[in-house]
Amino acid sequence: MSTVTTNAVVVSVGGPLVNPVTAKYDGIALVHMAIDGTITIVTPEGNFTWTAPVPWWNVTEGYFVIQLFNDRTTGALVVTIYGTDAYSTAAGAYYFLTQVYPNIADYNGISYIVGLWEDTELGADIPLSGSSLGDDSGFSAGDTITIVAQG
Repeated sequence: MSTVTTNAVVVSVGGPLVNPVTAKYDGIALVHMAIDGTITIVTPEGNFTWTAPVPWWNVTEGYFVIQLFNDRTTGALVVTIYGTDAYSTAAGAYYFLTQVYPNIADYNGISYIVGLWEDTELGADIPLSGSSLGDDSGFSAGDTITIVAQG
């Protein structure tokens, strides 16, 4: 991260357990994950707790975070997108690409969005780790996404 400058934009997709860039910023970001057997998204508006399903790969709902803030050291713009699981992360990336980025002016002054993804469409657009184990769920563009917090 030593090459990040004031004019840089850092985009990090994936949560703090799997992405060292997100992990670096998780402690200073306004919204962060607390992990202690469950995953809790901690926001100024309240917390959202998620428990991994059994089996772990058959996820049918979860939360995602889209967050924009400035690096305190360099001033660079940082965008983090991650979820409570891989499918929720995919839902967050999809929401950013289809709703936030094309309408970025509408999000002026908003530094974070927390969404709830629910698997309401059969199948998955992006087969992930559990698909070879019999996972019949997953993120699809037709699934339900509800914004539960933003600020």
